[in-house]
Amino acid sequence: MSSRPFVSEHFADHGDPTAQYNVGLIYDLGRSVPQDYERAKEWYVMAADQGHVDAQARLGVTCRDGMFSAEGDEVVPQDYVAAVDWFGRAALQGHADAQFWLGNMYHYLGDTTRFRFTRATDLNEVRRICRTSYETLVR
Repeated sequence: MSSRPFVSEHFADHGDPTAQYNVGLIYDLGRSVPQDYERAKEWYVMAADQGHVDAQARLGVTCRDGMFSAEGDEVVPQDYVAAVDWFGRAALQGHADAQFWLGNMYHYLGDTTRFRFTRATDLNEVRRICRTSYETLVR
């Protein structure tokens, strides 16, 4: 198994958001490199910050679900506020799955058995982001 993911990482290192997203996927899935969720998230963030819609949606999923090692250790913690923010960014660009996931989170916000919030302000922030994204989408 190689320690670097093919030629994509060369382009990713030079700022190409699609290459950055692809390198994130390679690390996320452990294709040709050891699986490394933290590095995957770093690459996703680089691509998403440049507006890469699939990276934004993938980060939403990553933050919503968290990432766990094969041993069950939490590698990337769940963060519902960040998940809604990333889903909202992707949804505003027309990403259908992100729109669905954002709506799903909005629908289940009151059900504390499905979503744990660390602070009361987290829930209010998630509601604000959902409302803002929804209002922008329906305009």
